Amino acid sequence: MTPAPFEPAEELARRIVNHERATTDASGDGTATRADEKLRPYLTKFVGAAGYTALLSRAVSLAKADLVSMDSVLVNSDGSLTGFEESRSQNTDTSPSGELALLTRLLGLLFAFVGEAITLQIVRDVWSEASLEDLSVSLEDTK
Repeated sequence: MTPAPFEPAEELARRIVNHERATTDASGDGTATRADEKLRPYLTKFVGAAGYTALLSRAVSLAKADLVSMDSVLVNSDGSLTGFEESRSQNTDTSPSGELALLTRLLGLLFAFVGEAITLQIVRDVWSEASLEDLSVSLEDTK
């Protein structure tokens, strides 16, 4: 279950994960890593490498609090992710995807720090080929 402050980000994260899975030949493995590889250069321009690594580290920490299977996931000093292979092998069919949980937490932090409008613009810029135009997330719905 997604904690209330992150509910608005979950639909956006779900669309991104579905898009990444649909545009790869793999079984969906590596979705978070691909999302990280796309977001990192974009966000690093604004917050720097250390800022992005700190933001991603916090998102991983929040996801770990909800999913034991995320314990093996680590953020490297360059902002890249490792350990998802182990996380996937521990994930059960009844628990949400660790990749979805991580992306939800990361987007939720962006909502909190820069707001809905800027977060949605970042996502639309990074995933310009995805069908996200109709997405409108309202943080007021969670209050």
